Amino acid sequence: FFDWGPAARRRIEALMQLRRQAGLTSSSAVDIREARQGLYAAVVDGRVAVRLGDGWEPPGWGWRHVVGGWRFDAWVRE
Repeated sequence: FFDWGPAARRRIEALMQLRRQAGLTSSSAVDIREARQGLYAAVVDGRVAVRLGDGWEPPGWGWRHVVGGWRFDAWVRE
């Protein structure tokens, strides 16, 4: 880890745990939902949603916010 402090470390660890628990791999399907200046949003394998930027949330019901920070968030479908 880079020495960006304990908060950054906790977020990175939460993202790694999310990936493991959801079974995501390098061959997971990525459905890009939005890609424009200031926003990138995708749903991975229909189970994990990620947002870099502002102004998007995963569609539909059943999403639980897992981790977030300055201009990024990740959700898992339950």
